[in-house]
Amino acid sequence: EVPAPAARSLYTTLPSGSTQVRVPFNTTLPLTTLGDPAVTTDDLTLADIALYPGSGATTATELKNAIIQNVRGCQMGTGVSNACITRPWLLGDIFHSNPLVIGEPRSFVPEASYHAFAAAHATRDKMIYAGANDGFLHAFLGGTWDSTPPVGEEPSYDRGTGAEVFGFMPWPVRRNIRNLPKDGGNRDFYYVDGSPVAADVWIHSSGTQTAKAADGSEWHTVVAGGLRQGGKAYYAIDVTDPSAAGYPQYLWEFPKEGAPASVTSYMGETWGTPIVTKVKVVISGITYERWVAIVTGGYDKTGDPNDPVNYNATATAGRAIFMVDMKTGGTLAQKKFN
Repeated sequence: EVPAPAARSLYTTLPSGSTQVRVPFNTTLPLTTLGDPAVTTDDLTLADIALYPGSGATTATELKNAIIQNVRGCQMGTGVSNACITRPWLLGDIFHSNPLVIGEPRSFVPEASYHAFAAAHATRDKMIYAGANDGFLHAFLGGTWDSTPPVGEEPSYDRGTGAEVFGFMPWPVRRNIRNLPKDGGNRDFYYVDGSPVAADVWIHSSGTQTAKAADGSEWHTVVAGGLRQGGKAYYAIDVTDPSAAGYPQYLWEFPKEGAPASVTSYMGETWGTPIVTKVKVVISGITYERWVAIVTGGYDKTGDPNDPVNYNATATAGRAIFMVDMKTGGTLAQKKFN
């Protein structure tokens, strides 16, 4: 079940200074965000109105709002200056994205702090995460904990409702989502088409911390993934507690929007699946634990030797491996083609 368009909790991200922050995906988004904000010619214009029959728009801003409302679930041309008429379908196709189920924490981490974390979240809601070609990583309610089952049964999760709890749109998808209302049904565009992965990770409170909090509060459950043909970036969000305010907590996207060419020139379509693990780093002779996502530069046809037309032996796109800090989204290590 997907809520009515106005009731959906849909999010994307925008640059804020040197960071990226989570914001609602709604008509408050600036006109420039449905394209590359740094390229003026990528903005929606009056001329684009003709590409969206039935939008009812007379200005570029009205067109932007009509597109956003359509993506949220209104029929094109409704929900802006008139009432929203809900589309017959609200969920896009889940094509290459394998659904991911997360219930109670159950990683094999033989540490007292992790055991405390697992106990604290042993009855959290069970969620199902999947990317779709409607622009979002979706979270659906897969079950709530029943602590008072009928006589003779053990406490367990119920069957859930399948209701959409939130949708998260990574920044490369936001820049291209204006194409969704124009999709002719022949698989013209992809969006969040990669499979998410999950892991329980320890996120340090300070850069020189060696001991973990005994109450387990520094452990978190994260979901990370790529976009396949939907874009050239990875995302990571904190899904520790579905009942917490601000769920899901935004962690990072790599590369972040507006990253320098020294990073983006090595990125292709993110077909790879992040590997979340822990490593040791040495700072001033002291060893510290860090949790990271190891990701590849992805796929680009210029780096594909099986594509003789486009292959370029000196191209850089896709020819890199990055180790990304789970806390900051910064690069701890990298190996690039040169």
